This record gives sequence, C-alpha cells and structure tokens, in this order.
Amino acid sequence: MLTRYLFGIVLGLGLLVAGACGGPPQAPSPAGGPPPPPPKAAGPGQPATARWEDLQAAARREGRIMVYAGAINPDVRKDMTLALENKFGLQTEFVSGRGAETIARYLREREANISAADVLIVGHTSHVGILKPRGFLRPLQPLLVLPEVTDAAAWPDGKMPFLDKDGMIIPLVPSFSPFVAINTDIVKQSDIQSYRDLLKPQWKGKIVLFDPNITGNGNTWAAFMLWVVYGVEPGKAYLGELARQDLFMTRDARLQIEWVARGKYPIAVGPTVAALMEFRRAGAPIDVALPAEGGQIIPAADTLGVPLAAPHPAAQALAVNWLLSKEGQALYSKASGRPAARADISTEGIDPFFLTPKGYKVFPTDEEFTAFSTSDTLMNITRDIFGPLLK
Repeated sequence: MLTRYLFGIVLGLGLLVAGACGGPPQAPSPAGGPPPPPPKAAGPGQPATARWEDLQAAARREGRIMVYAGAINPDVRKDMTLALENKFGLQTEFVSGRGAETIARYLREREANISAADVLIVGHTSHVGILKPRGFLRPLQPLLVLPEVTDAAAWPDGKMPFLDKDGMIIPLVPSFSPFVAINTDIVKQSDIQSYRDLLKPQWKGKIVLFDPNITGNGNTWAAFMLWVVYGVEPGKAYLGELARQDLFMTRDARLQIEWVARGKYPIAVGPTVAALMEFRRAGAPIDVALPAEGGQIIPAADTLGVPLAAPHPAAQALAVNWLLSKEGQALYSKASGRPAARADISTEGIDPFFLTPKGYKVFPTDEEFTAFSTSDTLMNITRDIFGPLLK
C-alpha cells in the first residue's frame, strides 16, 4: 500500500496555493547542500531570554517564512499569518491544498534540487511514511529555545509528544478519535462495553462500517484492532467475525452518520468526528460508545516537521518555538477547534467529540502504529476480509 501511496503522491496533479504563492518560491537552496545550523546553544553569558531575542532579530532580518501545509484550516492560516507578521515582522506564505498535492509539490522541488519550504504542517502519515524515510526532516529539539516549550510540565505525561523516537515529528492539535458511534434512541452506551459486543446477534445487520480499505477512520480502526487491541492473528479472527455480522460498508462519511441518526444502522464503526459534530448539533440522537479496550489519539493533518535545508533557518526555528509555545498553541487550538498538544491550554469551546472522555483509556499514535496503518500487510488483511462487502 505504501508503494502505491508514494507513487500516487508523486504523480499528483495540480496544487491549490493559498496566500501570495502565485509564483515560484524565492531564495531556494540546493537540496544537496549542508543544512542550516540550529540556533546557537545558550552559553554561560547568554540566558535563554537572550537567545530568544537573538533568534527573533535574525528572523526579522530574513523577513519571510514559507509554510507548506496540507488541508489546513483557513482560520489557522489567517490567524497564524497575522500573528507572525504582527509579532515578529515575518511575511508568511502558505503553499496549501490537499495533503497529497502539497507533498507532491515538495517532492518535485526536492528532485529539482530546490529547498523552498521552511515548515511542513501535513498529515502524520506523510511525515512518517514519506518525508522522514527519505531523509528530509531534521530533529526539532535542537531548534527549541523557549523555556516554556522545553518545560516538561507543560506537556501531557511530562514529555513532549513526539510521534517518532528521533524527535522529528510532533502533533500540534492531537484529538480523540472515537471508533464507535451510536443512535442513543436505539443503542445505550452500556450495550457496547467491549469491541466484542459488536459481535452479539442483536446487532447483526445494524452496523455500518466506513470502508477500511481506504484512508480514513475505518482503516485506522482496523489497524487499532490488529496492532493495539488484539494482535495481528487474533485481530484477523475478530475482524472476520465482525464481517459476518451482515455489515453495510460505505465510503461516504456523512451518509454513514446520517444513517445512524435515522436509525437505519444504529451503530457506526470508523466514523468521522466532523460528521458526528454536524448531526449532533442539528439535534440528532448521536453519541459515541467507549469500549473498555480503549481508543486512540489521532494527530491528523496538523502535524509539524521541518526540512533539513530551509531558505530561512532563523524564521524556521522561530516558527517552531512559537507554534509550540503557550501563545501559539492557544491560537492554533482556537482557530482549528481542536485541543492543543500542550497540557496548559484551555479546552473551552472545543467540541466534546474531540476531547478524551475523563478516565478513558487512550493510546497515542506513534511511528510504529502509523507505519503499520499504511502498510501492505494491513491492506491485504482488510481487502481479504471486507473487500467482498463493498456494495
């Protein structure tokens, strides 16, 4: 699957370029050249505040930053542009569009020995499956200057939530991703206390599954069953049993939840939060079930990485620090409507569907899980089990 994914991305057609990116980026640097140095470490005579001030001054001299972003929220783009300009004097330009298109452009530029991007905010699967394996990313830790960013107490579990062991990839607004949604007029939360409860005879013919053979929450749910909950072989047996529950499978995320709301299929597996929010705000009897085996925190499209070679290295380092600061995280969270990665940012105004229910067991998405969720191994399993169900 990963090979086909890479091939499709490289051949992606066209880009939607936001902001002022109508022409080619300025000041490209050779991909083969040495990477720009990180900010200098603070010496005995240079406290962190002085180091941060020096970095701001260097970034102002560069005056510009290029952000390559996938399906970034328009409000995030607008608010981030204003903040970086007003606070640091940086002209911020975005290259954005669908995630695959943004990555395709970046790959084409690298093949042409052009390094135009300073910051990459794309899906975690692109970082883990494409950018990092090709050697395009640099560790983030050496760029961190602000004490409030490096302070372990600012982060859940006392550590920065890097997705990979090398500290190159970090989510900006990771959120809870429910795997089971229910029509509460028909199904009680207590009816689904385990994923195995979906196998009960009473739910036969009453479950709609988002197709796990394509990118989406159905695919992530299948990977979660195999990688986290049961293990590959027992997980295959579980998925096979579920497939015999007369499932209906769809690739329409909104229609899936509409059917749940109407009671046609009162249980959805692999729902999207956007559809859940839409129908519950409209008054539909929609909620999520919380199986005891747990759920997952998903980084989604707002995942941060930075290229080794960047045309504006000081602006790059400044943006990384600001995006992970309390101010940057609060702005990003409010504009995107998702909870911040930091532990000290208010969740007021965030839809409860994005928040981990109090006391519920959740698992973070890491590099190994992401690699498995995009692997041919998973694709072959889901295709063999669920492929015949797609109508």
